[in-house]
Parts: sequence; C-alpha cells; structure tokens
Amino acid sequence: MNFEELSTELLDLAYTTLDLAISRVRVTDGGPILPFAIIERGDSRELVRFVTDTYEDSKTAGEKHLAEVVDADRCTLAWDGYLTLDGQRKDAVFVRAHEATQQSAVLFAQRYAPAAPFDELGNSVFLGADQPLFTCIR
Repeated sequence: MNFEELSTELLDLAYTTLDLAISRVRVTDGGPILPFAIIERGDSRELVRFVTDTYEDSKTAGEKHLAEVVDADRCTLAWDGYLTLDGQRKDAVFVRAHEATQQSAVLFAQRYAPAAPFDELGNSVFLGADQPLFTCIR
C-alpha cells in the first residue's frame, strides 16, 4: 500500500496519534511513552493505554487488544523505539495505523532528540505497509 492510497480519515487519525505520542515524549523529558491505541468508531475515539511489567510486553498487550477489535472503523497503535535512516539510529515514536477496509496496516515514525531541549527531527516518515492491527475487513 502506498501513501496516495490512504484515506483522509486514516491520515488524520495517524497524524493525531503521532502528535499525541510526541507530546507525551516531550512531557516526559524524552523518556519512553507507554504504548497506547486510539480506536475510532464513527465520530468517537477511544484512547487505551497498555501497562505491563515490561515495555515490550506493553506493546504486545496493545497488539493483542487490537487484534480482538471487530467493530472499529480504524485504529492506531503508538510506541517508542529507535529508527535507523541513512545509517543514523535515532529515538522515534512509531504509529501503526489500520483502516477496516484494508487488509494491512501502515507504519509512520517521527524521530526526535530526547536531550534538553527536546526537538523533533525533521518531518514524520511514512514507512509503508505493516502487519494488520485487527481483522475487521469491510
């Protein structure tokens, strides 16, 4: 799936999720954020946070939670990690975004510099198709 095929609604949700993830990193002074999801049904959005004993388990809990969603129009999952572009490894937030009408999700990232002063590095990056978040195909 390429960028031009994405709906306006999915892009809006993906960028809203990226903005929220970056704002949370900023508030924590560059610390990692808890993985979270936004589930969109009609005109409503539900925010769900995932807290477990380890960061990796929290992201997995988010993936498992979203895999059970059957009635969403679209959803996103956000987490903190590292992105390597042009041989440079940087802190980044990732957002996997999925729409019910699509078989696969798409992945976005926003790099940042965690040290004071916090700074976003460049624009968000579209990384292409990714594994689906849920199986509700309309």
